[in-house]
Amino acid sequence: EQAEGMPIAAAGTLATGADRGVFGPGDPTEGEIAAYWQEVDGAVAASADGLTRWQRWRAALSLRSFLPPRLASTG
Repeated sequence: EQAEGMPIAAAGTLATGADRGVFGPGDPTEGEIAAYWQEVDGAVAASADGLTRWQRWRAALSLRSFLPPRLASTG
């Protein structure tokens, strides 16, 4: 659900991978875990393409998650 609102193209794939790793029938291997985090790092880097330094800083330090839901959804 949350991946739908993310501007990262791979957000849905990453969310599915996280769900599978956490709620799947078995534990992921160390290799699968490393590959997943490599995908996350790549998606984060790709999402920063074209942003200014200020925009990247602001995105990394967003405090929106600390706002009450009615305020977090505005803007």
